[in-house]
Amino acid sequence: RVSEAPLPRPGQEALRLCVHHVAVKERLVAAYFVNDVQREIFESLLEEASISDAVDQLQRRGEELAAEVLSRLAVDELDRDYGEADVAAVVSQLLRSAVHDALKSLERELREGTVAPDVANATIRDVKQRLEMLSSAQGDHAERDLREWLVGRSMATPT
Repeated sequence: RVSEAPLPRPGQEALRLCVHHVAVKERLVAAYFVNDVQREIFESLLEEASISDAVDQLQRRGEELAAEVLSRLAVDELDRDYGEADVAAVVSQLLRSAVHDALKSLERELREGTVAPDVANATIRDVKQRLEMLSSAQGDHAERDLREWLVGRSMATPT
């Protein structure tokens, strides 16, 4: 058994839904997962046709912890039926976690002088506004904007 530190709860909930509620995968991107192990699991779920294929792929790549976590998620049934509102809450929680992490990184870049203050401040202000909109009637629009921002950052920033 591979030892592990506790994995972030938003990522675990999202992965549990991906395993048992396949349609959720369409609302997620790898950039939402701030934990490397969880990101590896998500990417393998996208690439492989079945859970067992994903576990095998992770093991072949030497990602033992990811393979073990995915195996546990596969046998860990959902404790209840998840409706659209429940799925939206899990996606929102995961998204908020990823955005918080990305904002901390942007603030660090600002302190280091690798990003212009006006650009950083405008971005931070815009992202925080979108976060507030997540739980409003414009939630879908805010989710889409935040997704684009996170994906853009993940492509520009080495992980």
